Amino acid sequence: MRRLRIGIGALAIGLIIASFVVLQGRYGSDTAQAGGGLGVSATEFNLSPSSLSAPANTSFTVTLTNNGAITHNFKIDVPGTDPGTPNVGAGGSASQSFSLPDGTYTFYCGIDSHRQQGMSSTITIGTGTPAP
Repeated sequence: MRRLRIGIGALAIGLIIASFVVLQGRYGSDTAQAGGGLGVSATEFNLSPSSLSAPANTSFTVTLTNNGAITHNFKIDVPGTDPGTPNVGAGGSASQSFSLPDGTYTFYCGIDSHRQQGMSSTITIGTGTPAP
C-alpha cells in the first residue's frame, strides 16, 4: 500500500512538471542576442513560443521547425516587404535571417488562413518603439 502511494505521488509530480514544460513552450517567449537565433515551432494552428524579441538593427536568425502535419512558414509583417522562411513541410525546418529597426511587429504563418486561425503573435525589436 505504501509503495502504491509513493508511486501515485511520483506520477502526480511528473504530470505537473510535464504540464509546465508544455505550457512554457506554448505561451513562453524567446529572446535572441545579437547575431543569435530564435527557435519557433509550428503545429496546427499554433506558433510557439508565443512572443519573441531581438535587438534592433542587428542580424538574428529564426529557425522554424514544423511539428505539425501540414505545411507552415514563418513571416514577419514588415511594410513594403515580405520577409520569412520558405514553406516547410511536416517534419522539416527552415531558417531565415532578419535585421529590423526598433518596433513591435506581427509574426505569423502565411499559408492560406492559418494566420486567421491563430498562428500569429508579436516580435519586439529593440525597445519596441519605432524611431521618430
